[in-house]
Amino acid sequence: MTCNGGTIIVSVPDKRKYLPDMARPITSFEHFVRDFHEGGRISIGDHFRETGSIYRGLTGVELDAFVQQCFEEDANIHFHVWTPESFLRMLLDGRGVMGIDYEIVEFASYGNEALAVLKIRKGGVS
Repeated sequence: MTCNGGTIIVSVPDKRKYLPDMARPITSFEHFVRDFHEGGRISIGDHFRETGSIYRGLTGVELDAFVQQCFEEDANIHFHVWTPESFLRMLLDGRGVMGIDYEIVEFASYGNEALAVLKIRKGGVS
């Protein structure tokens, strides 16, 4: 597939300023690559467990029940956790992984989020 350009706007929470993510570890590039290739469902249970244990302080049976409830309710949590710097690094290193040739034309950290504007180059999607 080819693409004649376009723009992608991406905004992610800044873990340093978003309470539920503050104590969670930054998502590694290897984790991002695995989720990109295998799909996010491969690690969803790990993300629910991490949120339950780190943010909510749950253990044992309570943690297991929390994870089960998250699956049943299709809970909405941040799967990946970034600082502006780690998000920018992922965008720079992720071009080859995602098969999209883009230029980062704007990047800003503001409030509780980091925002990137990506300009896809003509023919930039493989």
